[in-house]
Amino acid sequence: MEQLTYEKVEELLKDKVAPYLASHGGSVELLKVTPEGEVHISFHGACANCPSMGDTISQSVESRLEEAFPGEFVKVVVENNIDDELWDFAKKILRK
Repeated sequence: MEQLTYEKVEELLKDKVAPYLASHGGSVELLKVTPEGEVHISFHGACANCPSMGDTISQSVESRLEEAFPGEFVKVVVENNIDDELWDFAKKILRK
């Protein structure tokens, strides 16, 4: 049984998930893999705010991880990495 590691998850995302996302104008970045089985990712490009993100996570990311790492607990966590400066700017606009 394969062990869930950063390197193996990164390779899987690059080989199996990234081409699909690229065909839709997006990409995925692996941020970290925890010992508890959490895989933290961030979507970019057209995938960052796509209304189908939930389907993409379950059908493209989670299913591929479950196939590659049978018997391992895997939880995909999507992080929205928005720069603090951008958040501050957005808050100023919304408060007007």
